[in-house]
Amino acid sequence: MAASQLRGNLDWVKVSRNLKRIKYKIIVMSGKGGVGKTTVAVNLAFSLSMRSTDVGLLDIDITGPNVPKMLGCEEHKVATEQGMIVPVMVPPRIKVMSMAFLIPDRGTAVVWRGPMKMKAIAQFIKDVDWGDLDFLIMDLPPGSGDEPLSIAQQIPDADGAIIVTTPQEVSLLDARKSVSFARQLNIPVIGIVENMSGMVCPHCRGEFNPFKSGGGKKLAEEVGVPFLGSIPFDPAIVTDGDAGVPFVMNHRDSPAAKAFEHVVCTGLDFVIKQGGHKARDFQYEDDLEAGSRRGYVFARFNKEGADVPKNVLTVQTDATADKGPIQRTMKIGDVVAKFPKTVPVFKKYGLGCVGCAVNQFENIDQGARAHMKDVNALMAELNETAAAQAPSA
Repeated sequence: MAASQLRGNLDWVKVSRNLKRIKYKIIVMSGKGGVGKTTVAVNLAFSLSMRSTDVGLLDIDITGPNVPKMLGCEEHKVATEQGMIVPVMVPPRIKVMSMAFLIPDRGTAVVWRGPMKMKAIAQFIKDVDWGDLDFLIMDLPPGSGDEPLSIAQQIPDADGAIIVTTPQEVSLLDARKSVSFARQLNIPVIGIVENMSGMVCPHCRGEFNPFKSGGGKKLAEEVGVPFLGSIPFDPAIVTDGDAGVPFVMNHRDSPAAKAFEHVVCTGLDFVIKQGGHKARDFQYEDDLEAGSRRGYVFARFNKEGADVPKNVLTVQTDATADKGPIQRTMKIGDVVAKFPKTVPVFKKYGLGCVGCAVNQFENIDQGARAHMKDVNALMAELNETAAAQAPSA
């Protein structure tokens, strides 16, 4: 066997060993730059990590790495342990890898041709100690060049791609090409996100559309992919990004943050049902490690409750505060079926998405805390509503 072939086989073994410890791999891409793709990727990763999941965020934009800036960790440098690169850890539980950690300073340009970029991306996959992850979010540079092609080759079982666009025609044209690109490479399209869709005037509170609106939804219908939602333009997204603070943490109750939440819930619903349907059976050398990670990716999507790892979201057992027919351990869909008038209450607390109610991925306790809501307040309102309504037959 030639030395180059042997080296290639060994590299693939390292890639496989790393990837098999990652449950779901999600690509965030766009056809054109400047549409807020990195903003979506960063806030997606942060939203997932706030659900008590272990998340990796890989910045694939070799020549323009911006992820560390938006997470406030651009001054960090990576270390190595036992021949592996240790990613930078960002609270609450995000592992980050970016070219920005490897260049001397943030003003240094990375002047590389395609082969060098592809080699760097391969190292980010096989030589970074990602460990056990529930999600790996990959922020790609715009277009369909070397970097997206490299990811498609390195990660052939990606669970799907989220395509970010803005409403204007010039962006939609390139977003359509991104859908075509993903399909040619057999990457499932999770859906399209329309960013910078409308704006609320900070003075008169009136709504207007500086970049038009509705183009992303129309495109999704035309090409036959899900529409994940529209994110309105909010100046705080810009200031938070510059300050290195994830917007979804700093402005949880804003319309834009709620739009991000809708994108996350809708996207996860697709990944669990469609992209994640492959039901990989991981083979770990350590049987104890295998036993601790079998089953669903985390309790939010656990239907039986038998195989929930201890380090993920678990059900609170203090049900003594639940005064009424509804208990926090009940499935959301079951409660809605029995007490239909509780639907507005669930929506008020952000639990009205498809993943929460229709597919019954959560019980009430898990759902409320996954959405960072007050469980006790929710339970009080639900039981008050149920007490005023006779159960449905």
